[in-house]
Amino acid sequence: MIYWLSKFIAWTGKKAEKTATAMSIQGKVDSFITSINSEVESLFPYGLKIKWIASNLDRNSFIEKNRVVVMLDYHKNKDENLSKATVLYMNKAVIPEARPHIHNKLSKAIDLMMTKKALFSFIEARSSLNYFVETVLRPSTEKDAELKNFCEIVEIVDERGLFTRILLRELLELGLKRAGITETGDTVFEATEFIKMLRKLAEKEKGVDVNPVFLRNYIKVIIMLVARSEKIDSGTGPYIRIIEEFLRKSINTFYIFARSDRNIEFAKNVVGVSVEKFPELVTAHEEEYASKTMEGTVLKTYCAILYNRKSI
Repeated sequence: MIYWLSKFIAWTGKKAEKTATAMSIQGKVDSFITSINSEVESLFPYGLKIKWIASNLDRNSFIEKNRVVVMLDYHKNKDENLSKATVLYMNKAVIPEARPHIHNKLSKAIDLMMTKKALFSFIEARSSLNYFVETVLRPSTEKDAELKNFCEIVEIVDERGLFTRILLRELLELGLKRAGITETGDTVFEATEFIKMLRKLAEKEKGVDVNPVFLRNYIKVIIMLVARSEKIDSGTGPYIRIIEEFLRKSINTFYIFARSDRNIEFAKNVVGVSVEKFPELVTAHEEEYASKTMEGTVLKTYCAILYNRKSI
């Protein structure tokens, strides 16, 4: 009797431990989802549910009732539980509609770097990031040069604040536009060229011009960087004329970025004048946040996103 009672108590304790671990992981990921969705609405359409399974069964994830159900075998190592759950969640949750239309290595790089981004945000469980880097990220990129290159591009684009706000937003839109259409390779090429263009913008040095226009079959954007004093001194006119020109060329989305108080106030003025002058423009998003320069300096950054109603 005592033996069976002790077994029952041990089983109850183990079950409670698993439940607490699952709730802790779900809470951390849900908090990350909320923070990212403040940058791009509905980027993460699914929540997370953990389901513990026997170690001899395959780890997997699937979507059920607006949640990604992640099936994992339970480990005493909390870093392993958190790291694996986050990876499996990202595999299903990030831009699922766009997956058929982008390079498979880019898709994997987005999962890996979004997992890294999430684990880094779990300040109270930062050791899980070290576990992920050592057991998943580094081994994956060391044996695959193409994947490593995509990961490096995503990381630098993220440091400039362009990863979620531009890259994932545009890939999300691409997936929605092409939903239900069999991929023929054209969107894969286009998405790859787009991320290369974002890298050039992210790595550009002060005073160096990089073509900010990407006008293809599906992705049609212009990224306007408000930075040069001589242009600001000329007033909003030059920027308004650029917007007018590309409205005629059916640009879908205008991204307007600025750093430092003077530039930010001017950029807000450009946005206000543009929306007032062009009724087809609608402000989809406005935000101030921190981003890094090429030199590593952290600066307050402003981002406004204007949609062209006529081209959507």
